[in-house]
Amino acid sequence: MYQEFSPKQLRAMLWWNTKQNYDAVICDGSVRSGKTLCMTIGFVLWSCSRFSGQTFAFCGKTIDSLMRNIVTPVQKWL
Repeated sequence: MYQEFSPKQLRAMLWWNTKQNYDAVICDGSVRSGKTLCMTIGFVLWSCSRFSGQTFAFCGKTIDSLMRNIVTPVQKWL
C-alpha cells in the first residue's frame, strides 16, 4: 500500500513544473524512500505535458532491473 507523497517527494516529482529554471534534479536518500516512484511518475508527467508525438525511453543498467524497478510498477501506478 502506498502513502501520500511527502513534500520532498512532490518537489522531486514536479521539479520541471516550477518557476525556477532547473535543468535537472538529483535525488539521494535511503533505500525505499520513494525516489524511483517519484522520479518515474515525474518523468511520465513531464514527457506527456511538455511534448506531443515524441518517443521517450526508460533506461537501466540491466533489462531485469528495469523491468523490476520501473516497467512492472509503472503498469500498476498508471
